[in-house]
Amino acid sequence: MNKDMKRTSSEEHAPRILTVLSRSTTGELTTENLVMQLEEHYGQLLNEIDIQLPTSEIPKSAPRPNWKIRVGKTKSYLSDRKLIEETPPGVWRLTPLGRKQITAVDRAEATPTRTREPSGVVYGEIPGYPAPWEFRNRREAFAAGVHRQTQAGISGGASGVDAICLSDGYADDTFGGDLITYTGFGGQDANTRKHISDQQLVRGNLGLVRGYELGRPVRVLVRRSLLTRDRSDASYVYVGLYVVAHWDWGLRDGFKVLIYQLKSLTGQSLADLVQTEIPLGGGAANPERRVYTSTSIVRNYSVAEEIKALYLDTCQVCRTQLRTAAGTYAEAAHIRPLGIPHDGPDVPSNLLCLCPNCHKKFDGHALTIEDDGSLHDLGKRVGVLVQHPRHHIDKQHLAYHRDSSQSQSGGTA
Repeated sequence: MNKDMKRTSSEEHAPRILTVLSRSTTGELTTENLVMQLEEHYGQLLNEIDIQLPTSEIPKSAPRPNWKIRVGKTKSYLSDRKLIEETPPGVWRLTPLGRKQITAVDRAEATPTRTREPSGVVYGEIPGYPAPWEFRNRREAFAAGVHRQTQAGISGGASGVDAICLSDGYADDTFGGDLITYTGFGGQDANTRKHISDQQLVRGNLGLVRGYELGRPVRVLVRRSLLTRDRSDASYVYVGLYVVAHWDWGLRDGFKVLIYQLKSLTGQSLADLVQTEIPLGGGAANPERRVYTSTSIVRNYSVAEEIKALYLDTCQVCRTQLRTAAGTYAEAAHIRPLGIPHDGPDVPSNLLCLCPNCHKKFDGHALTIEDDGSLHDLGKRVGVLVQHPRHHIDKQHLAYHRDSSQSQSGGTA
């Protein structure tokens, strides 16, 4: 071991742990969630000394993740100084003294901010790899940039997900060609695959929700056995671009899990994909490749983020500010839809900051807005839209939405 190198210490990790705890609205986190958020916020922070762990810290199968080791070793450091308390066991809670220890720098770092795009993230097709495209293994897909993880099912973080991979991880995941049901990550026992805790709306799970809100395309990689129903088919196939059409909470083994439904941007069927895969399995020298093309709208995601930031993620209709373990959450809703035949503009005057419930009601034409800001829920006046002085809303878009609502209901909205 290099004597000139210094192992990172509990004294260095303590402020980071206190900072992450302070980001929680309650000032407390389970050990599992604390480790996940430390990895998300600070990365692995590996150095050669951290990698060269004593034998006592390395299980027989593989080393534990570094933050698990750091958290365990820093716990007594924080407890001895009365900065945290662990009640009930497995839950880390800031004490009043711990809150005072957060420095001005730590506080600024702990304040939830708009997440930036990770470097190298590409939403959409990777040039040179049209769908369907077969890879011998996930390492090849990683090298091509189609799926930037070799083990994890979700490629991306809290700010966005560019790709997912379907294999045999969740029995409830289904692949039907044009429609996919996909389960979020976390909460499973590594050996039994049974759920032992609730999943959390963090990291890639939150990134898929962001994608749903912004309409971002997601590349989908599937184990070939899902196409052929032959479990010996261990290669992977890039099957094209999808969008998250819906997400919700479900139950597995008595614990909460995140369920996502994704829809193909090309409308391909499972039969289409299986047919294009036949030459790949037959060993042909020049296997058939079917290239799907689609037209999708390139949205300016920064505009949506600016609108949400202007209202501090607070709904303009019901004034709700949703809080999650990853911070506050809201959705940017287009008044006049962007797609054909509506052709609405992607500008602030055509956007609203809404909670998920009001977004659904607005898109479903139950909720309408008059030119004076009056809100109507199924024709009944329920209040007035909150509007920031800097946010101009185009009344023509409001009128378009009202007209669309009237045609949907067959009467006066």
